[in-house]
Amino acid sequence: METRTLKRDEMRSVTDAAERFYSERIAEAEKSAHRGEFVAIDPSGGRYAFGRTPPDALHALGPASGGALPYIRPVGFTFRLHAAPRA
Repeated sequence: METRTLKRDEMRSVTDAAERFYSERIAEAEKSAHRGEFVAIDPSGGRYAFGRTPPDALHALGPASGGALPYIRPVGFTFRLHAAPRA
């Protein structure tokens, strides 16, 4: 399994892009319907998927585009979790 370490500025860039995607591209109705679940976001590919757990959301999303790291966050809360790609 390949391990990738992001520098602080790279991590901030990923976080900012994913949070912007979450606030601008995911409808409030979807957020309400999935409150308490997790969303995995691939901001570079313009895709997202919900799941009851972070692994469920990652599985539903599938591989991120271009080797990007997916971003996971709970729906309706502010805690954030970053995931490394699976081999």
